[in-house]
Amino acid sequence: MRELALVVGTIVFAVVHFLWYSRVVAFRPWELSGGIQHEGRLTHYGTSDWAWTVPAHLPAGLSFSVGLGGPGILFLFAGSLAAGFAAAELLLALRGRSVLGRRRWRLWLFLAGWVWVPVPAPVSWVYQWTVVY
Repeated sequence: MRELALVVGTIVFAVVHFLWYSRVVAFRPWELSGGIQHEGRLTHYGTSDWAWTVPAHLPAGLSFSVGLGGPGILFLFAGSLAAGFAAAELLLALRGRSVLGRRRWRLWLFLAGWVWVPVPAPVSWVYQWTVVY
């Protein structure tokens, strides 16, 4: 039963991460860093040297930055899948004794998928989707 809950939870959280967190929420920190600026009806993209990203999407950003768009898309999906797995595993672990796991791996995996870190703008997939493409 736990395995089924883990699979369903992983899929649900991965979809939430990819469709909402990655696509909708990602643009707000990019705007706050100065990467998107609005002047009346005009919008300027790419006006910042740095951007926010989640560590799970760093391989995707690196792939996009070197011109490998196909693998970058796969890495983007894989990062959201890892974030979904981490969220489901952490929630299921709340019912057990060892919430964080050995060496707190559940917490570290969760933070890798759901916490923003600053990176150079070209390494962020948001920069690649708004400025480059």
